[in-house]
This record gives sequence, structure tokens and C-alpha cells, in this order.
Amino acid sequence: MDLLLSITPIIVIFILIFIFHRSAFQTGVLGLLITIMISIGCFQSELENIYNAIIKGFLISIIAAYVVFFGIFLFHLMKQANKVDEIGTIISECTSNKLVQLFIIVIGFSPLIESTSGFGTAFLIVTPIIISVGINPVKAILVGLVSLLSVPWGALSTGTIIGSHLSNIPTNIIGFGSAVIIFPTYLYFLVVITYIAFGKERVKHHWKSLLLFSFTFGTVNILSNVFISVELSGVISSLSTLVLGIIFLILKKDFIMNTRHFIVSMSPYIILTIFIFFTRLIPQIHTPLNRFLNIRISKYNFELPLLYSPGFWLFLTTIITIFIFKIPKIKVWESLKRTTKQWIPFLFSTTCFVAVAQLMVYTNMTNTIAHFISLTFGSYFIILSPILGGIGGFLTASNTGANAMFINLQTQIGQSTGLSPSLLAYAQNVSASHATMASPSRVMLGAEMYDVKENENELLRKITFIVIGALFIVAVNLCLYAWIIN
Repeated sequence: MDLLLSITPIIVIFILIFIFHRSAFQTGVLGLLITIMISIGCFQSELENIYNAIIKGFLISIIAAYVVFFGIFLFHLMKQANKVDEIGTIISECTSNKLVQLFIIVIGFSPLIESTSGFGTAFLIVTPIIISVGINPVKAILVGLVSLLSVPWGALSTGTIIGSHLSNIPTNIIGFGSAVIIFPTYLYFLVVITYIAFGKERVKHHWKSLLLFSFTFGTVNILSNVFISVELSGVISSLSTLVLGIIFLILKKDFIMNTRHFIVSMSPYIILTIFIFFTRLIPQIHTPLNRFLNIRISKYNFELPLLYSPGFWLFLTTIITIFIFKIPKIKVWESLKRTTKQWIPFLFSTTCFVAVAQLMVYTNMTNTIAHFISLTFGSYFIILSPILGGIGGFLTASNTGANAMFINLQTQIGQSTGLSPSLLAYAQNVSASHATMASPSRVMLGAEMYDVKENENELLRKITFIVIGALFIVAVNLCLYAWIIN
């Protein structure tokens, strides 16, 4: 009976999203209310536990929301200045080599947008660019969805940071582990993209290019997580791949780009990279930034260094962007309103999901589920871990939401089965991120935006199949990683 009651909050969340098609905000609120009722009525939870769970959920969400707000704001400012469209146009016109053009878009430009703004924004931006280079809308939507291949580092790694706080695994550890586990999927996704857009003959003919671009992105990502910062890893990997694409085209003597115009349009992203780069690498800078204006609440193990957080440097970048592009006040105000409209549901839904997870820990629901799984599957759960993470990403369309739901459960299962909790946290972070590609809400949005609603089921089926392939690769790599470290 305890097991059934323990999994009820998760089942309710599944039903609300998958059957009733409720939004993440509605699901979070209703899921929290039901979890509170179960906690009080069935587990005799004290009101203090409920209060503490909600407060901790809010505090952890604020860490991500601080970054996400200014990430979304920067994106809207760039849209108001027409710079996002300009960058896309420049990339789409820089060469007659359609394959390299596509690589630059999907593993250079798209991860860059997603790394700074999050929310799957890159999908909405790059899909029309992909259509403009001559790929039909159905294929372009699939390619656009697959271009969300670096979501663990989306919105300057907010989902990964949330996972770190909830699992008590240091951010640099979970960032590095995720980068290693995700590494082989970059080649897989590039192969899939090439096959969708141009057919299998192009895959055979350009296998060296596929290896080069995927290896570059993955290697730079690992090195960035280790030597620079987890938050900046997606940005640096994207910029490195963009530079690789340009060098590749120059060597092929097939490059026609107004480089100065491109750099000016990209300047906010370059400035942001420089800001965070120096604050992470120079002790004389990051030590005082960590100490000054650092909000600490020891009762909840909460810490938010306001000046060290990427949110502050995104804020400065937005101010600079307004002046660089001379964005009128009315457009700044419009960007601010749109940002707030998107940001508030994120804050509330994330708070609710984290509070649900915390309540499940306080009432031993998580422990009950973990005990059952450990008895049923034992160490073989390592194969199922990516499936659990993938379900969270599929339902919530958010790495942050999925980690809030399941990363505690994953690490507790690790402790119960003798598996490495860190290893299962990597699996959760990566698999949830990949599965956001196939979220029904995201597929439906793409089908509606590009007027192919009659192909919605086909799109959902194909992208789900692609994601299952990625989860299989993650599971294999996870087992290999476990074998090596043991």
C-alpha cells in the first residue's frame, strides 16, 4: 500500500501531462496539492515539512530563475534588434555547401541560442532557417528538434545546476560526467540529421565531416566542463564549432561571409562568454564575487552569490546589448513584458516540481520507491536509469522539471543498489535532456507553426524513435563508464 501511495504523485503528473495535456504550470500546482494531501492524510506529515519543502523548492528554483530571466530577456532583445534573424541569414548564405551549412546551424548556432536562453528557444529559431536552405517543413521540424542536442547546458546549465543542488553532487562533477555520457550521442544526432535532410548516401560520403564536427563539439564540451565552467560549456562548444565550420569553408574556398557584420551581430554572445570566462578562471575575480552579496540561508543549505552567478553577467550583457544596437525604449519594454510572461510560469512550475520531490523525500516516498526498485532490479537498474530520466524529459519538455522530479529518486536508487549515485545522476541529466526533443507539446507547436498539423503524429513517432536510439546509446555508454570506473 505504501508503494502505491508513494508513486501516486508521479502517476498523477504523468496523467495530467500525457492524458489531459495540462501545461507544466498547471501540472506542477495540481501535483503539489495532491502530494500535500497524500503527505498529510496518509503519511501524517507535519505542516513544517510541507512548509520547508515549498520554501526549499522556491529557493532552488530562484537559482535557475535568476539566470533564465535574463537569458530570455537577452533573446527577446536580440529579436527586437533583428540580430537573431541576421545571424541565421548570414549562416544560411555563407556557403553553397548545404551540408556544412546545416552543421553550422544545428551544432553551432542552435546550441548557442539554447545555451544562453533555454526553453527550447533554439528549435523555434533554427527551424525556419533550415526551411530557408531548401529542406521541406516536416524534415526541417525533425532536424530543428534534434538540434536541441546540448540541453544539459541550456540557459547556462540551469537544469544541471538544479540537479546538482537536489542530488548534493557538485556542479563540476555532474557537468563533467554528463559531458562524458553524452559524448557519443553527438555523432549519432549528426548522422540522423544528415540522413533526414539529404539521405544515407550523404552520410556515407561525408562520414569524416560528421566525425570532425561531433568530435570537436563533444571534446570542447568535456574540456570546458573541466577547465572553465559548467555554465559556459554549451556556449564555448557552440562557438568552437562555428569557428570550425568557418575554417572548414575557408580551406574549401567556399566561404562568402561579411565577417565584421557577423561578429557585430554575435557580439552579445561573445561579450557574455568573455565575462563568464574571466570570472571562472581568475581567482582574484571569482573569490571576491563569491563573497560579496552572497545570499546564504543555512537552514535550507541555500547559497546564491548574486555577482558570481551567470544571471548577473547575463544582466550586464542585456544592458550592453541595448546600447550596442540602440534598441528603443518601447522595444526594451516589450521585450521585458514578453520575458516576464514566459518567466513567471517557469518559476512557479519549477518551484512546484522541486517541492513535490522534497516532500517525497521528507515522507520517505522516495525511499519506498527506491527500495522496491532495488529489490526488483538490483544493479541492472543501470540499464533502466536512462528510461526513467527520458520519461521525465518527455513529459515536462524541461531538463529542469525532469531533474526536479527524478534526480533524487535516481541517486537514492543508486545508494540502495550499490550503483554510483553520481553515475545515475549523469544518466538522469542527459537522458531527460534528450527526451525533451520528443515532448508532445513541442512537436505540436512545431506542427502548428509550420502548417503541417496533418503530420503531427508522424513527427511524434519519428522523433520518439530517434530519442529511443539516443537513450540506448546513453545506456550502453553508462554501462561502459561504470565498468571502467570500477
